[in-house]
Amino acid sequence: MNVLYAAWGTGMSEALTPSWVLHSRKYRDTSLILDLLTGEFGRVTVVSRGARSKGGRLASSLQPFRLFLASWRGKGELKTLTKTDFPASPLQISGQSLMIGMYVNELLVRLLVRHDPLPQVVAGYGQLLTQLSIAKSTEMIEPALRRFELQLLEGLGYGISFGIDAASGECVSPGQTYRFQPGTGFVATSESAGRYPGSTLLRIEADDLDGDSARTARDVTRAAIDDLLGGKPLVSRQMYRSLKAHLG
Repeated sequence: MNVLYAAWGTGMSEALTPSWVLHSRKYRDTSLILDLLTGEFGRVTVVSRGARSKGGRLASSLQPFRLFLASWRGKGELKTLTKTDFPASPLQISGQSLMIGMYVNELLVRLLVRHDPLPQVVAGYGQLLTQLSIAKSTEMIEPALRRFELQLLEGLGYGISFGIDAASGECVSPGQTYRFQPGTGFVATSESAGRYPGSTLLRIEADDLDGDSARTARDVTRAAIDDLLGGKPLVSRQMYRSLKAHLG
């Protein structure tokens, strides 16, 4: 669990909740609408009235990748932000790590149901952001991202077992090949297209995310997530592809 999150989760006023900003958008002349991620209340949408008023500093503080304290009121889906406190600085995330952070935030906004607490997902999110802030290479980023995606799928009730044949219920065999069916799992197959060696699946089950196992985990989580999204594209994923193409 993120150390800062753990510290804020104990001995604190019930009026203030540790929160991450997932997304913000302008609202009317001076306000912001924010999607917050919290361990206690799940995803919460709030309006911060006057956050963009002239001379105000709140808008610049309500940025993604910063853990802060917030309280709100209201009975509908859209709450009103009433109080904030910023005891910690925002994480410094840039480059490819920033694109991945944007992707994860969009994923959470799209997939999480409002007011459905998933504390393990929130803890994993904090750990991922910490990794993104210190990562020096893609090799450091990808395993952390895959672990979080799998944790998110598990929290949503779509966990993937890499060690069990979903059709037979038997353990995956290292010498057998399998295909992945979103919503079902891995099924033994003799087809050549879209199949994965059992030995690779067992490496992922053992949390070995290097080489072939990392590529397989990426393909599988992408298929599972795309299925949950109903085929609707992610803006952040399109932006990342465009950036890579532009940079050559």
